[in-house]
Amino acid sequence: MRKIRAKYNIRAIVLSILLSSLILLTGCSSSLALFFGQQKEVEGISQDKYAYSSLSTDEKKLYDIMLDAFLNFKEDVVINTVNSEVIEKLFYAIFADYGGLFWVDGYSYTERSNGSSPNMIFSPDFSMTRSQKEEKEALVKKAKKEWLSGISKDSPDYYKSLYVYENLVSRVDYEENAPDSQNILSVFLNGKSVCQGYADAAGVLFDELGIKNVILRGEAQGEPHSWNMIMLDNEWYFFDATWGNSRYLDKTSEKKTVNYAYLNVTSEEMEKTHTLDMEIPIPKCTATADNYYRKSGLFFETMDKAALGQTFSGAYKNGASQCSVKFGTQKAYLDALDFFVRKGNLGRYCEGLSVIYYNERRDVLVLTIYYF
Repeated sequence: MRKIRAKYNIRAIVLSILLSSLILLTGCSSSLALFFGQQKEVEGISQDKYAYSSLSTDEKKLYDIMLDAFLNFKEDVVINTVNSEVIEKLFYAIFADYGGLFWVDGYSYTERSNGSSPNMIFSPDFSMTRSQKEEKEALVKKAKKEWLSGISKDSPDYYKSLYVYENLVSRVDYEENAPDSQNILSVFLNGKSVCQGYADAAGVLFDELGIKNVILRGEAQGEPHSWNMIMLDNEWYFFDATWGNSRYLDKTSEKKTVNYAYLNVTSEEMEKTHTLDMEIPIPKCTATADNYYRKSGLFFETMDKAALGQTFSGAYKNGASQCSVKFGTQKAYLDALDFFVRKGNLGRYCEGLSVIYYNERRDVLVLTIYYF
């Protein structure tokens, strides 16, 4: 999960008489002009972004200035606040909206008092030069085009989400020490990343496909974590491609498979394992129509032996590597686990299957059968 890499709180008390003297003595008019300068507003480009839309009018102005500094490699800009908490909030808001800012590493600021209107100088921290950024950007653009070659912008929202989820899991390995793991370079250029890279890349791909989204941060299983919230068919869902990688949850797994338990889920389901830590309001996600299991006919309100048996055998006969189903109640889940797995009845429906490999996700009531 992304953290601010550099933050310095330096209070500069600027005395106009002293600075006027310095101008005469040193001729450093450009530096002193910066100290005496005022906030210059820029045109906003983020009206359709989720985090931006949640801000106050004054916060939006500061967000616009900070984003403009990131995009245009501005070293120092004046902003009308000395509230470091507001700056931190807006920094994270920008990165919630924009997953592609791989050249930005953090920021520093200098507080100053100039008369009755204290403000600060905001200074982005760039991890590379503008020319290096442009070179990497060209490579990322080429990679994104190839990644999205199998899906159309005209495809239904659900299939866009499924495509992004499956591609992130299949193309990217989870590796804690991966280079550039806190940005999209690790995903699109190296194929190895951590949760921040997965979430940022998902945001970038959804932007390309016209899916409104926001990159979230918080904790999962007691560890810092990043994931996404996406809007499908005018409803919000949670989306966690990192947890979609079977090897992330089970480091001993020999074969990487897609875990669909975290594709388009509700707040109720996500809150069992994930805790948000956001300065912006996040709505309750209650829609289920575009959940993977409901959309695929793999959701079972009760433990229906015949229907489940047909589902498992159909996947087995069609040569699928796995079959994952979700239940509406814990009782239905436990009954199915007992009947098909513990009592070995899966073999009655899948002829020739002698060993049962399976994965339990009791927190989200998902049972996955593997056909190795």
